[in-house]
Order: sequence, then structure tokens, then C-alpha cells
Amino acid sequence: MTERLHNFETDLLGTFAGGDESTTSADESQTPVTPEIPGYRIISILGKGGMGQVYLAEDLKLKRQVALKVVAGGAASTPEMLERFQAEARAVAAVKHPGVCHIFEAGETGSIPYLAMEVIQGQTVSQLIRDQLPTPKQSAKLADDVAKAVHACHESGILHRDLKPSNVMLTKDGIVKVMDFGLAKQLGTTGDRTRTGEIIGTPSYMAPEQASGVVKQLGPECDVYAIGALLYEMLTGRPPFQTSELMQTIMLVITTDPVPPRKLQPRVPTDLETICLKCLQKQPRKRYSSALELSEDLERYLNSEPILARKTPLWEQGYKWSRRHPVLTVFLATIGLAVTGGLAGVSFHVERLQSELDRNERLFDESQELGRWLVNEHIPALARLSGGGTQRSDLVARTLNHLRQLQLDVAADEKLAEYIAQAYLQIARVQSDPAFATPESLRQALQSLEDALKLSPQGDSKEVSLQSQLDRANLHLERARLFQQLAETNPANEEVASTLELLNQLPEPLTSAGEVTRLAAREVELSLNPQQMTSTEKLEAYLSLLDKGQSLLASQSDSNKGAEIVSNLAWEIGRLLEESEQADHRNEHGEAIDYLTMGVDLLSQAEGDNTRKTFKLTDRLSFVSSILQSDNELKEALQSIQTAIDLQLRLASEIPDSSILQTRMAELLEQRFEFEQQLQLVDDMLETATQHLHVSRKVELIDAANSPKLLQRSHTLIALAQQARLRFADAVDHIRQALQIARLRKTENWPREQALEFADLLDVTATMIVAQADDRSAISSRLTSLEEAIALLKESEQIYRSIGEDQSSPEDSAFWKNVRQQHRFEEELDQLLLQSRETKQIR
Repeated sequence: MTERLHNFETDLLGTFAGGDESTTSADESQTPVTPEIPGYRIISILGKGGMGQVYLAEDLKLKRQVALKVVAGGAASTPEMLERFQAEARAVAAVKHPGVCHIFEAGETGSIPYLAMEVIQGQTVSQLIRDQLPTPKQSAKLADDVAKAVHACHESGILHRDLKPSNVMLTKDGIVKVMDFGLAKQLGTTGDRTRTGEIIGTPSYMAPEQASGVVKQLGPECDVYAIGALLYEMLTGRPPFQTSELMQTIMLVITTDPVPPRKLQPRVPTDLETICLKCLQKQPRKRYSSALELSEDLERYLNSEPILARKTPLWEQGYKWSRRHPVLTVFLATIGLAVTGGLAGVSFHVERLQSELDRNERLFDESQELGRWLVNEHIPALARLSGGGTQRSDLVARTLNHLRQLQLDVAADEKLAEYIAQAYLQIARVQSDPAFATPESLRQALQSLEDALKLSPQGDSKEVSLQSQLDRANLHLERARLFQQLAETNPANEEVASTLELLNQLPEPLTSAGEVTRLAAREVELSLNPQQMTSTEKLEAYLSLLDKGQSLLASQSDSNKGAEIVSNLAWEIGRLLEESEQADHRNEHGEAIDYLTMGVDLLSQAEGDNTRKTFKLTDRLSFVSSILQSDNELKEALQSIQTAIDLQLRLASEIPDSSILQTRMAELLEQRFEFEQQLQLVDDMLETATQHLHVSRKVELIDAANSPKLLQRSHTLIALAQQARLRFADAVDHIRQALQIARLRKTENWPREQALEFADLLDVTATMIVAQADDRSAISSRLTSLEEAIALLKESEQIYRSIGEDQSSPEDSAFWKNVRQQHRFEEELDQLLLQSRETKQIR
């Protein structure tokens, strides 16, 4: 056996339903119980995976070594897994080709299915690539051999569906062996063990039609694509598409063209790049029609003959242009045909023009299909992506590019206009996702909504359907909310006015959906104009809207519709009560809490379970916690903030690379720390502070520019927790780390808030340094601590003075606390110095 025989496990065990290789060698985990297979003697285990194990065994009758693949008991008890195992046996047995791993026997003993297969000594192509990239000629030869073997499979009626470097082995003699037919499917059959919509295979090597989950549409071109992906990796060292997230990879496969290999490896010959990219075409009909056709072109390249694959010709570029501009195409065709019509006759002209119109109608149909796919499949999947980096932004940009190209077709296709308008609305919601929203992305969302408005039907209610009128009203309302987020009151008010104007054009009474939209518009209108009404007037207006909202909810069969709007009204009433002059009284706080709690409860019942809703819930629970804290109901406050943290933790785990969500988590943890500090829960304080540090380090990986502030605060919290636990040395260590980070953050023209924060940190550090020296017996240590603490306090005092805090400040201000602390430490320092001198004189 060769030293590379352990790689054999990958190829025999394979993957299941799109999973990556998950095999483990026998010495890396507990060795399974060796089965007894009649007629075979188990020699050793070669590997194991999710389906079972592969053993090196001796065929006692024929006296030869075989690879014995045995389904594990758990896998065997699963009908789907067992059926796939049996399908592999039938598939491999049907193919007679030296490039396909040969199966000797398929059987079952004691309800344990097994396969006896040839032992292959060599390495996988995956291992070959990891060791050293093959030359372009070697890559072409390997791909050619794989194509021949795959063509033999197709000739036997078998589609592989999971070709990848780890499923292709190269023997010691240089012979290619295609392995792992666990996902094979018989060509020409409509039935399948997978459901439409279930994605099977390995995403980085899937054809777009396979990645979409439409299993019934798969043909030989699917395997041709996979060979192209394998060739791409041999040429460049990486698959055409690969990310850390499964869904992101799938979306790239479906929507994005691969980077040309020559951009990654300039040594790749142009002809070989052309062959590779032809295999990777999105549309199956644009690839090689068979693995044999691919093999023949690869042989032409290897023999230095002209290849048949070619780059996109001018006529196809023209077709693509007409695809984007069908109306203009008809117009130009009419002009051209009018000239020829004068020569060849009117009937010829009419016939050709009709043909051109028919062709563009077909293009419109294709446009509608694309529009339907974007609205129903692509953009919803894009919204679910957990990543918020450049890949997500790139996908959004590419989607918008498709929409703008499609938008050129809408003049003659009203249905397509509806699809594109819906797509723009969905994209706007992706762009304004609070987990990743920035001022720039909010403005992009505003533009997307503007594009949607341009496409939606306009006119009075007689010409335009009531639903279209309502849709336009909701688009204006969405824009109002975005302007509100950007603190741009005037344009927000204009959008609300447009919303209400459109609603007023609809016949009364409005539908339930229309009433919800009008209620929402009134709620936004009130929140946009805080200075135009007194607190009492505003409270009465909100109470009136709340009554209407509650009546609306009670009259609906679906009580959740509009619940979020009503929750907003109850919440604002609670905020107004809490902020009023009477809020200092306990009974007023109780009334405010009642409305605030109603706002939380109704929001939790509202439709959907999305980022916006959860984000808003955590904000509200945090605010309620603060009110409960001010009423000295600390246990209730702690319970409320814990609920918010649980919600935020779930959201942050679903979208781990959002610095906004992680930062929000840190804020909630700091609030919990404050409650625990008041309740003197010292162990809980340390646990919360440690969790805060863990979150800060996550932010450091995602958004390094904004992480220092969080890290500084984390070390401060740990220091305070350790001080409460009387672990002064640990407290000082962490407070020094916090101070070091703060010094690095210091700038010449820093904001007043940051200056106060730094001054406070200096004061805290001084206090902790002296506290640490309390339990030290040596006077010298105490003297050193006091001198350092006084220096820090003087530095802090200078900061207070620089921002206007001085002798004129109130007695309880941070400035006077600092001064009094300095005096205490200076007096103690003088006493210790005197004591030290007296001790020396006695000696």
C-alpha cells in the first residue's frame, strides 16, 4: 500500500446532499466495531464517513484485496440513505470503463449492505492540487480522461451529479478513476429520490440548474459543468466559486460569472481558458452538449489543433443587445425591412416584421421568467444571506444591474414592470436591513424605491387598480420612514403627504389594508413633527389613533395585520407619559410601563420574524429595563434586559458578521452589568464582563476601526467586577489595559463625550491602583501607588479644565470629586513620607 492510501476514504465514502467531506481516519476517532462479512477477511479500516466505513479486506475466494464499503447501522436504518447506497451499486455496476472504479460485488449480510470494490493506490486530484498545481497540459490531460470516463457513464444512462477533485483519483500508473456515485441519477427518468427545490451535490462544483434545486432539469451538461469546475481548480488552485457560507456560494453559482482563469494564473493558455469557461456557462445549451464533445476539444488543444469552442461572436453580442433593447430592436428592424420591402415586395416586409415581433414577444416571455425568478427566488434568498461584506454588496449591485437592463423592456410589457417594481422594493428592504444599514445604504434604498415608483401604474383610481394605488401609497410611506431614519424631516413629510393624498383618492370605506396604511402614515406624521404640538395635544392625538388601531385589529379575522403599527402607537404613548413632568411619580411610571409593555407585546405578535422586528424589540426591552431601574425594580429590570439579550443573541448568531448587531449586544450586556452591580451580584458581573470582552473581540474581527472603544469598555467592566470581588491585582491589570487603549484612541480635537470618558477612566484607574496597595505592608509600594494615582488625577483634572469643567462646576461634579480625591491622596502621601523619614532617623 502506498502512503497515500488514506485518501481513498474520501473517494469511496463521498458526501451526502451537498455536504463537504467529513471523513475521519481510524486513528483520529474511536474505531467502529469491525463487521463480519461472509467471504471476506477485514484487514484494516481505510476510513469512515456519514454513510459508513471502508475497509481494506481480502476476498477469501479469489485471494485478492478489495475495498469493502459497509453502510453503518444508523445509516442503514434510514431508507433514503440505504436507497442511495443501493443506487450507487447499480450505477457503478452499469458502467464498464477503465476510468470508473470497478465494483466486484454488492450484497447484504445481517441487514448490513456492502460493496466490494477495487482497491486504488494513488491520490485524489484534490490532494494533487494541494501538493502542487499541475501544468496546463497536465490539467487538460486529466480533464480529458475524466470527460471520457463520464461520457461512458452517460452512455450507460448514469448522471454522476457530484464530480469534484476529491471524487477523482489518480493511480500510481497515472490512470484516472472517477469515484463516488452516491448521488448518481439515471438519465431520461423523471422520478428522483430528491424533491424539487432540494439542492444536492457540492456547491462549488454545481451547475446553476443543479444549485437552483430544479432536479428534473438536470442532464449531461450538469456533469460537463462539474468537469469545467474541476479543470478551473487545477488551473488556478481554487474552485470557480467558494465562500464560507453555503447560501452565498449557491447564489454566486447562480448569478455570477467566474473570474477568468488567466486573471488568476496568467500562464493559462487562452484556448484552455476558453474551453474551461465554455463548460462553466450559466445556460446548459451554451456548454458542450456532451462529455465526449468536451473530450474532443481538449484533445484538439493537447494536439495543438484549433479548438471548436469560441468566444462570444458578434451575432450573439447583437442578440444580447436586442435582448436588453427589444423595443428599439423592433424599431430598427422596421426601418431596415422597410428598405428591403421596397425591393422584395410588401408581403416579404410584413412577414419579416411579424417574425421580428414574434421573436421579441418570446424575449418578453423570457424577461418575465427572469423577473419572476428575481422576485420569488433570487432576492428573497439574497435577503437571507448572513454575510454583510463585499460579497453581499456585490450581489445586490449585480441584481440591480439586471433590473436596470430588464427595465428597458417594460414599455411593451406591463407584467414585467410589476415584477421589476416588486424587485426594487425587495432590494430596498435588503439595503435598509438594520443589521447592515449605513447612511449610504439607506440612500441606495431610497433610490430603489424611487425606481419602483417610476414603474408602478399612475393615474386616477379609474385608470389604475385600487391595489396599484395602495401599493404606490406604501412605497411613499417606505421612503418616508427611510428619510426619518436619516433625520431628514422635510422630505419625510412630503412622502407622508403623498401617501395620504393617494389614499384620499381611493373610495371609502378603505379596505383593511388601506386603513392600516393610513394609520401608519398618521403615526409617522405625528412622530415627524414633535415641535408643532404640546405634549398634551400629542398625547391626545396618539390616544385617538390607538383607539382606531385597536378597533381595526378587533375587526380583522387576522388580528396580526397592523399589529406593529398599533404597537408603535402604544409605545409612543408610553414614551410621552414617561417623559412628562408627572413621570417622577411612581403611579405615572406605572401608567407609562403599561403602555410600553403593550408596545412590546403587540410587536412580538406582529407579522414576520425578521431582523427589523427583533432589532426593535431589543431596543424597547432595553428602554423598559431603564424605566424599571429608575423605579428601583432591579430584579424586573434584569429580567427584561435578559430577554433582550436572548433575542439579540439569536439574531447575532444568525448574522454573525454584522458589527451593528454585535455592538448592540455589547450595549445590552453593559446595561445588564449595571443592574448586577446595583444588586451586588459580583460573580454575575464578572461573567457579563467576560461575555462583553468576547463580543468585543468578535467586532475586532469584523470592524477593526470601531472595536477599540468596545475593547476599552470590556477591560473596564472586568476591572470593576474584579474590584467588587476584592481581586485588586486583576482589577488593576485590566484597568491598565483599558487606559492603554484609551490613550491610543486619544486625538487632538476629540469630542467632549470622549474627553469626559477618558478623564473618568483616569480617575477610576487612580482609585484602583491605591486600592491594590491597601493590602501591602511595604511603605515604599504604598508611596509608589499614591504618586502614580496623584499623577493620573492631575492629568484628569487638566482634561476637565480643557472642556470647561472648573471651580464654577457644581459641588457634586466629576471635577470636584477629582479635586477632593487628589487632596486625600496628597495628605496620605505627606503622612507616609513623614513616617518614612522618622523611621530612617530612628535607624
